[in-house]
Order: sequence, then structure tokens, then C-alpha cells
Amino acid sequence: MRPIQVIFSEKRASINGDSICGKGDAWEIFHDEYYDICYIYLKELGLADYATVQAACAAHADGMATLPTVHTQAQQDFLTQSLFTKHEIVNGVWIDAKANKKAVTWADGTSYNYNVAWVEGRPIDVANECVEMVPDKAPGNMGKWLDGPCSKKNEVVCEKVVLWSAQKTQRMIADNRKLISSEGVCGDDWDLFRDDYYDICYKYIPPNVADYASVVTFCQTQSDSTLATINSPAEQQFLTQMLFTKYKVVESVWLDASLANKHVVWRDRTSGEYENWIPGRPIADTNCVEMVPDIANLGKWLDQPCTKKNAFVCKRVVMRPGEHIERLIRDNRRVLDETIARVSQLEGTQVPVGFIYVQMPDQAEPKTLWPAYTWSDVTATYAGQFFRAEGNGSLAFGKGAQAENAPRLSQVQNAINVDSETPVQLTPGVWSKYIYTGSAATGENKYYHRFLETAGEVRPRNQAVRIFKRTK
Repeated sequence: MRPIQVIFSEKRASINGDSICGKGDAWEIFHDEYYDICYIYLKELGLADYATVQAACAAHADGMATLPTVHTQAQQDFLTQSLFTKHEIVNGVWIDAKANKKAVTWADGTSYNYNVAWVEGRPIDVANECVEMVPDKAPGNMGKWLDGPCSKKNEVVCEKVVLWSAQKTQRMIADNRKLISSEGVCGDDWDLFRDDYYDICYKYIPPNVADYASVVTFCQTQSDSTLATINSPAEQQFLTQMLFTKYKVVESVWLDASLANKHVVWRDRTSGEYENWIPGRPIADTNCVEMVPDIANLGKWLDQPCTKKNAFVCKRVVMRPGEHIERLIRDNRRVLDETIARVSQLEGTQVPVGFIYVQMPDQAEPKTLWPAYTWSDVTATYAGQFFRAEGNGSLAFGKGAQAENAPRLSQVQNAINVDSETPVQLTPGVWSKYIYTGSAATGENKYYHRFLETAGEVRPRNQAVRIFKRTK
């Protein structure tokens, strides 16, 4: 039967019966552009602790079911409506996760990219707590997550991901250009390195030494492997310990790299962002790259002529089962889409911590413009102060603040006790005539003064503003 394509007008939908979830069981299907996921509520099993519920799901649907995982708001909304509204569940429901260091780790290995469904104040910082969805009817709490003891008794709800056909999976694998070999385990004489992205097998071939071209050819005879490449500090640490501590290699070891503009270029075209050179190297783009056994620089890289004879280690990437690869592809596609959406949103609205926003009378508050950020009103810090733009004759930036008790000319008084006087008219922008004080008699000292009144000045209209600062 071909999968049924369903288009929903809402983010939630429920289909029962003989659908792509399977015949006979009361499965409900959640559909988005990444997954078709089937859920079933096994009411007849009653309440059970986390391990028991996990085992019950593993025994259901020919071993294809697990406890639920939640990665999007649409998925969260679907489960909340199905469990606590449709089925009217009044107990907690286990989801397939553990809480460690206040973060979720999903048991199926999918990424922790959705984290907004916690009950306020949770999770607490306790290791290996299990996670449940709660039936709390308090506003905003229904379906939210709570961490607690795995021995608690909760309802049994299981999840089954509908897989693509083998042909579609293979096309997706090819499109994503995954490095895959034909083995599921390393086998004898291979050492396994594992991180969040790859399972990688390494094989040291003692006590042979050879030039770079010869060891490249030799590794191809070892399960079609290559020379080692290093893309992370963890991989570097693993190889350094394996070669120079476990196998006690005393020669330098070839890496599968060349040089361009004095930076590493891996032959398998993986990223060259991580580098571990001895200080001052590399010096020549014509050289090859080796790891050195020198205690002072153990495992660091040196560029050397490709004709030098070195030890070597072969590397191959382990193939994971098709189902696991498919889940990784879908999960990574979703994470990539969400990341692109977040980056696009932030691109035009970047507001760093410490950003100062001045709200003019006809503008909105910053919490309206940027609701995702936290703002503090710091207007009181600047209350009563006036500012003018720097330049066009004003003082330099930050200069010109006047103290409260600065002296200022407020008025002028004069008195005349002689019979004659000459009025003096002050014209703005022009010096006045000289005015003298003292005796009019010849030979007496006279003190001359004149005055300048500035031209008319346009005074600014005082208008109050508010000042906000982004705090987090």
C-alpha cells in the first residue's frame, strides 16, 4: 500500500484505523514535512515506571515502537491535545528522555533542539531524572514537561516513526553524501573512535614505515580505508593516545593531507577548520603532513617532504543501519531548517546586550519591537539632562557638562551721578562704543569698557524621551 498523503489545515491532525501506521490498532498519526509519526495509548497496561513503559513500547509493533520524543511545537501541541483532551488522561505520560544538567537527552539519539515545553522552574539540576508530560490543567501547564524519579508510575504511550521505502532512503543517503562503509563494527585489530557524528575505525600497521604515496595505496587494501584525517580535538586526542601511548609508536605518523596557503587540506574533503601545528609550521605547500612523537609536542603536526618514511594508521568510517541513517537525515534536515529560519530572523534584528534604545514620543517601546529580548528602563539615570549632537561648533563628545552651581551673568546695574550722560545702544553681534569710568578731568585715570551681545540663538524645544537598555 502506498503511503497516504494528507494535507492538514491545522498543525494538529489525527487519523485512525488502517492507515500507514498499521492495521487493527488505534494508532494516531502526526504529520509534518519531515516525519509521519504514529502514536498509541495503551490504556490497558495501566500505570508503570519508566523502564517498564520503555520495555512495553519496545515489545509493541514488532519492536518498532519507542516512548515518544518531541522536537517541535507542532508535535508538542498534537500530543497535548491527543493525550489530555481527546483521551482525557489524568496521570503523567513518560517521554523517551533523561534530564542531565538541566537539558534533555533523547534515548533515540535525535537532537535536543526544542526546549520550551518545561514547567516553569524545571528541570532542576539533578542527573538522570526521567521526563514526563503532565496533565496539570493550570493555565499554560497542560502537556508541559517535568523531571522526576524514573520509578514514578505513569501512563503508557508509544511512538512509531513511519520509514521511507528503501529506494528513497538510498537516494537521501546519496544526496547527503554521507561517508559510509560496508561494516557495522570495526572488527579485529581496529580501534573504534565514536562521537556525536561518526563511528570511525583506525588500524595501526606495525612496524612498517613508508613514503606518503605508498601508505595511501596500502590503506586502500585494508577494507578500502584511507590514511587518518583529524577534524576535532576529541579525534586528535584519541589518535595521540592510541598511537603514542597504547602502541608506543616512536616514528612520525602520516596524515591524509596536503597544504594550500599554509593550511591543511584533507584528501577526503572534510573540514579543515581544526588544525594542530607545531608553532611556526607549516612552511611549504609542497610538503605532506605528519603527527610527531616528540614528547614536548606529542601528536602535533609538522609538514615534511612526502618522500620521508613514516609510520601510518588506516581509517574507515562505520556504516550505521539504514533506519538510523534515515532518522539522522530527517533530524538534521529539520535542525538545519530551524537554524536557517532563526538566522534569517536575527539577520535584520540583531540587538546586542548593552544596546541603548532612545524612545521618542512617537515611537514604540523596545519590548514591542524586540519581544524576544529583556529591556530595562534606565531613564532615571539621565533624568533632567539635555544633549546636543557633536559637531558644527559644539564641544567635543562628552564635554560641556555644566555643574549645578556654575556662575552665570544674571543682570547688570549702573548709576550715573554727573550732569551729562550718553546712552549706549547694544546691537547684537557688534561691539558697543567704549564707556569709561573715573574723573572727566584731564590727566585723571579713566577705565574704558565695551560690550558684545551675541546674535540671536534658536533654542531647542525641550521634549522628554525614555531610555532603555537591553540586559539579556
